Amino acid sequence: MGAQRGRDLLLKVDPANTGSFTTVAGLRARRLAFTPPPWT
Repeated sequence: MGAQRGRDLLLKVDPANTGSFTTVAGLRARRLAFTPPPWT
């Protein structure tokens, strides 16, 4: 298998605010952008 370019990102959330995180998504990309929601 060849080398893969990019970075790995795991999105983890703690909905109960207990310090116990759950992985909800994974992503491999070279670029990642966040935009604010339209109501802010």
